[in-house]
Amino acid sequence: MATRAVHPRGDEEGILGYPGYMWAEAYIKRWYLTTDGNVYIEYNAVTTRFEFWDLNVNSGNPVFDYGMQDFHLIYDGTYYAILFGAEDDPTSNDARGIRYSAGDIEYNDAGAWTDIGTGGGATQLSELSDVGVTTPTDKNVLVADGDSWESRALVEADISDLDHMDVNAVHLTDSKVIEISFDPGAWYDSDTQVFIMEIGAEAPDGITVEKWSVSCNVDPDVEMNMDLKRADAWIGLANSAVMDVLDTTNGVSSETTEGNINGGAVVTTGKVIYLEFGADPEGTCVQLHVKITYRLGD
Repeated sequence: MATRAVHPRGDEEGILGYPGYMWAEAYIKRWYLTTDGNVYIEYNAVTTRFEFWDLNVNSGNPVFDYGMQDFHLIYDGTYYAILFGAEDDPTSNDARGIRYSAGDIEYNDAGAWTDIGTGGGATQLSELSDVGVTTPTDKNVLVADGDSWESRALVEADISDLDHMDVNAVHLTDSKVIEISFDPGAWYDSDTQVFIMEIGAEAPDGITVEKWSVSCNVDPDVEMNMDLKRADAWIGLANSAVMDVLDTTNGVSSETTEGNINGGAVVTTGKVIYLEFGADPEGTCVQLHVKITYRLGD
């Protein structure tokens, strides 16, 4: 029996061979990508790699997107690599391109391979190079200590504006009250001033009086002629100043606008606050109640 002729070719349907002819293996050294034959991929027996060529440049050099460059697709048993330029060894620092191995992706454009990871990013704090203590202790926070981040308990020194924050908190939630009651006529017989408080170390930023109220036990025949005052010290009452006038009408008086009390200003640490009568209160009022509401700071 005669052997059929083998006629390998690629027809318009992408089939190797004519109908009625035997299939045959075809060893192709050069694969043309254009009809004019100027662009092709060729197997290089020396490097045992396929290379991309463009004969239009008449240089015999491979080309890539941005001009005439060697272009290498490589697997050397360790690295899968895309390299540009003359160097085709993916382990060389002279190579330029990208290489992948064992989950790591590296690039080289300046003479050294740089790890760019797999793109997934860190999954826990311990994978970040600038984080020191990462144990997730209950109630700890992550705090910068100047050159790294540490997991530890928060302390007052960590909050730069702690005093300001404390003042605001007190303003909103923790007003304080001082209340005194006394017989004004009997008191006046021995002194015209009544001590209220000294602004001590517990209020390093001073206090702000928010409001006050005064009430006699009856509608008196003699109204109270009285001021709320401050001074540098209780002994001698140096630099005494009126904070507000507390005179009564029908035995009562009050102020709820703090801007009207001491001009809304803070009474600073070390000063004293007191009452001072401007006239003898002797009369039917034998029980005078004074209530002062204040907060720490401004």
